[in-house]
Amino acid sequence: HLRAEVELTLGRLLGAFGGTSLLVTHDVEEAWRLASRFVVLVGGRVAADGPKGEVFAHPPTTTVARITGCKNLSRAAPTGERTATALDWGAVPLVLDRPWPAGATHVGIRANHVALVPPGSAGAVEATVVATGESPFRQTLFLRIGAGGDLPPDGWHLRVEQPRGEGGTAAAGTRVAVLLAPSRLFATREG
Repeated sequence: HLRAEVELTLGRLLGAFGGTSLLVTHDVEEAWRLASRFVVLVGGRVAADGPKGEVFAHPPTTTVARITGCKNLSRAAPTGERTATALDWGAVPLVLDRPWPAGATHVGIRANHVALVPPGSAGAVEATVVATGESPFRQTLFLRIGAGGDLPPDGWHLRVEQPRGEGGTAAAGTRVAVLLAPSRLFATREG
């Protein structure tokens, strides 16, 4: 409670200040609530600098994606101007909402942006729940796409996070369908 009160007070003070302020934090959610612009440092160097929404939606590197909380990254091969194959997600074909950037080597989607949809939905990818996790507020599903193919050492391709109780619960072994929406996917480069 005290931390939330301090954060609200700081937000009001920063909003009233009108000048430029620097907030140093390792808490991505706190940064999101208090800042309008993100500067992400990696090894003491600026790795990303821009409006927070842009840094989240289109992180320039896999490291920036991970630092900002992205849990689903795959090596990818472009197959067209706006299409690619996710090599680490069972070779799933993907459609992006913008052209594939020069130098991009990976594709990503944030765990809360992977949508569970009814099986057979247009553009849906079939998957199997291999493990689950719960907190008081969130359910996490770990999915194997298709027949599995080459699995990473942890045994899953995609992580889905949703508010607890939303979309029902799914136990290990449950077949599900997910939508990797073009507007939620991003291409980025290794680094």
